[in-house]
Amino acid sequence: MKDRSLVTFTLLAQMAVGFFWVAGALSLWAASKDGAIAADVLTGSALLIAPLSMFLGLLASFLHLGSPLNAWRALFNLRSSWLSREVLFAALFAGVSGMTAALDWFDLGSAAIHVASVWVAALLGFALIFSMSKAYQLRTVPAWDTPLTLLSFFTTALLLGGLAVGMMLAFDPNAPAELLRSALRWIAVGAVVLWGVQLTLVQLWIVRLTGEQGAAARAAARLTQEHASIFRLRLALAIASLAAAIVLLPWGAGAMAKVATVAAFVLALVSAVLGRVLFYEARVRYGV
Repeated sequence: MKDRSLVTFTLLAQMAVGFFWVAGALSLWAASKDGAIAADVLTGSALLIAPLSMFLGLLASFLHLGSPLNAWRALFNLRSSWLSREVLFAALFAGVSGMTAALDWFDLGSAAIHVASVWVAALLGFALIFSMSKAYQLRTVPAWDTPLTLLSFFTTALLLGGLAVGMMLAFDPNAPAELLRSALRWIAVGAVVLWGVQLTLVQLWIVRLTGEQGAAARAAARLTQEHASIFRLRLALAIASLAAAIVLLPWGAGAMAKVATVAAFVLALVSAVLGRVLFYEARVRYGV
């Protein structure tokens, strides 16, 4: 699939942002509940994953370019191009999230500096996903030119990021038991809600496309007829991930929590990959 590098970049970037949001929120919550030391034990190593995921996403994006060494030229159009803004915010988020992880890992700076860096990185992540969605909302591509693109990107970030954090915490032998139970349950609740939103968005997307003509109708036909098997598998995996998240709710820790978090994340990731493949397959332009 010719868009595989874009599938990789968008999903890794969104997961990185969502991972940082959830890990950062848990860190601030744990610090307010049991102090900075407990917060560091709970999420210290987790904050390292976000910049790593972002770096891998940026690496994948370079594979999409005909001349990777000229990627810096994209920054010349910041005033008019959402793609240029996406590139800028991707680089800034990678840098600031990496700095935040370094501050935490090497125990540098004051608590105020650490909190400030978390907030700056979180805002840069928001700007990244917002600019990414705007870059795809093209008037010539009706399947993309909808607020559903924005909502889908943000819910994907939170869903994948949250479940990835949950999986990492479930296997952390040093995580404080009570904090771990509460964190995993909140992550499970979030996953259930986000899957409800995601599945609703998918149905709204299909209904919208099938209710129109021309390029929108052709995009709907691609999704529901030409790629019907992928579409059905994507939904089946989503429902299976939702079921795993529901199983996680009564379990705060232990073997069952580990199995449930792994299942929920892996199923969600594969479903997201298939969903993003379908997103690019729906790229039917007016007049084409």
